[in-house]
Amino acid sequence: PSLKDYTVSYFKTLIEKSSSIGIKRFIIHSSGEPVFERKARMEIAKESLKELADFAKTFDAVICVEDLPRTCLGRNFDEILELISAHDSLKVCLDTNHLLSENLSDFIKKVGDKIITTHISDYDFVDEKHWLPFEGKINWEEVVSALNEINYDGVWLYEIGFKAPWSMPR
Repeated sequence: PSLKDYTVSYFKTLIEKSSSIGIKRFIIHSSGEPVFERKARMEIAKESLKELADFAKTFDAVICVEDLPRTCLGRNFDEILELISAHDSLKVCLDTNHLLSENLSDFIKKVGDKIITTHISDYDFVDEKHWLPFEGKINWEEVVSALNEINYDGVWLYEIGFKAPWSMPR
């Protein structure tokens, strides 16, 4: 709660400046870690997202809430849907590397057309790795099929690290 006003103000500055050069989609992490008081933090996040969504609309821009891993807010489809319920213009950034406790294809189908951008990478189903597709355990055929099912036509934005599984010490 003590950081809410500062953070929202800072993001508004970023939205205003970035909008002036044509940026129209802003990906937001709804929390850091660890998250303890989930209910209270969820309410603060929703208030912040609503305020940012209203502000972004004045620049014809949209806020995309990214699904996040572990204890973060937005770690499954129920939480993502609750977060974006704060404002009718909120959308979702699908990060394929962050869904540690939920089937990725099910998430895509349940969130549906609210997904308008992606962060694509693979992992080992233990923790995020940011590997290239096919270097981890994600079933990419299922993911593409689920995205096709919801008529996703946005970008396929790779978010990868510099260490592949085959380059790591065993």
